[in-house]
Amino acid sequence: MKRILVLNNYSINRVLKEFEEGTKPSHHLYGLVELKKMGYPIIVIDPNLNSLLFKLSNTLRKIPFCYVGNLQQQFAALANYRKYDIIYAPCQDTTIFLGVLSFFKLFKKPIVALAHHPFLNGKLGWGRKVSLYFSINGHLAFPALSNPVAEQLNSISRNTISKEMHWGPDLQFYPSTKISKSEESFKYDLVAIGRTGRDYTTFIRAFINTNIIVKIYCNILLKNQIPEKLTDNISIEFLATDEQLTYKEIIAIYNCARILAIPMIAQDSLCGLTSITDGIAIGMPILVTKNKFINIDPDENYFGYWINANESDEWFNAANKILNNRSLFETMGNNARNTAQGKFNILHYTDELVKLIEQGN
Repeated sequence: MKRILVLNNYSINRVLKEFEEGTKPSHHLYGLVELKKMGYPIIVIDPNLNSLLFKLSNTLRKIPFCYVGNLQQQFAALANYRKYDIIYAPCQDTTIFLGVLSFFKLFKKPIVALAHHPFLNGKLGWGRKVSLYFSINGHLAFPALSNPVAEQLNSISRNTISKEMHWGPDLQFYPSTKISKSEESFKYDLVAIGRTGRDYTTFIRAFINTNIIVKIYCNILLKNQIPEKLTDNISIEFLATDEQLTYKEIIAIYNCARILAIPMIAQDSLCGLTSITDGIAIGMPILVTKNKFINIDPDENYFGYWINANESDEWFNAANKILNNRSLFETMGNNARNTAQGKFNILHYTDELVKLIEQGN
């Protein structure tokens, strides 16, 4: 079987250790656990934050159109050329330089990279499209976690190099269902956990002076989003670091709440997607700020509702609709789990990934 070299922007070995200890689900490794079980040899080159090449990469990143990815990892890939057959990058910007070399036939190992976020946002989007042309076209495949990102990549490519991938949870890590729990077992009506891209100002405004019980866990850096005076139905725990809650503690908190809330600022990224994977795995109704880049659609799959950015009334109305209708609550919970068991799970994702890896024959 093909030997796979893995380059990622955070330590794969650290997350693999967490998975082996049972503290984190396998989908945070984007198919690597499942590939290993299939028999694929996996070689990992983790980022070395103290490397001079890593520091040079960060300097180049500040120059428009000069970002080349982590040179430390890519030079290590060149140095270990004979030890692998294909490169898999679960993040989108670790193989930029190798892609350029590949385009000009100076590097001959196939590269598969996974795009999470759009490449062409902002005023410099047109320039990025030009600067990324050689790198993108030097990849064997560049799948994406949403169709709009795949379409962006295909607009850069000479061929159809990207397609939507259906990444989702490691279902064995989660309890199978929660909708059958008694009403008394729920401590909260809504729970929200997270820091990146969150909009707690709009979210809290929706539920002040209501009888809906809300629990928020957020990084203390977001304290400026929280009104000085809260009503008794809203409680907040500030976390010193994002790692203060373990993954299993987060899952236990979700199991004490009827609805998972993911309030976000308006943005062009996939922030919030990981929280959705947790919610559908557990079987929770989900309310999330509308985001065209997230492909697990609560409206389409009927496990929750999109909420327009900055609309407090929509948060209250959607939550009230679910909380006052036990049948709707149970239907959405079942649909959430069914969505995960269907195509949005790590086994389905890995099957799609293997097809891309094997096309490099």
